Amino acid sequence: MDPDQVIRNNRVNLDEETKDRMVFRKFPLGCWAIVFLGLVGFFYMMYHFTLGHEYGVLFGNQHSEDFPIWTYVLVVAFGLIVIAFLIIGKIDTIVIDKRLKYLSKSRVSLCCIRQKSERDTSDMTGINAYKRGH
Repeated sequence: MDPDQVIRNNRVNLDEETKDRMVFRKFPLGCWAIVFLGLVGFFYMMYHFTLGHEYGVLFGNQHSEDFPIWTYVLVVAFGLIVIAFLIIGKIDTIVIDKRLKYLSKSRVSLCCIRQKSERDTSDMTGINAYKRGH
């Protein structure tokens, strides 16, 4: 396969291509990046508010007695938002198999919850694919 074809395949999220089978896979990398940064921030804030007075903090010299209760509520709410982003991120996979004559679309969350639908390709005509935004 020539290098131009590889670049074009990566732009449409083509994960596997053979003579009889094509697999398109889309990973929610932006969502996962937000979750990673959010978890780092959440764990630092939990450390800062609970153990920072005993072991020291990176920023400032406040002690946990100085923080009102609403700051703890904000940290817990922030943690819940990070968990919501973790649940929202799903891996989408579309499989087109000419030999077995089916089109399969599946969506898997990080909690291993799978939504899958399959169609027989003999019932389909005129299949077109368009990249979003073009």
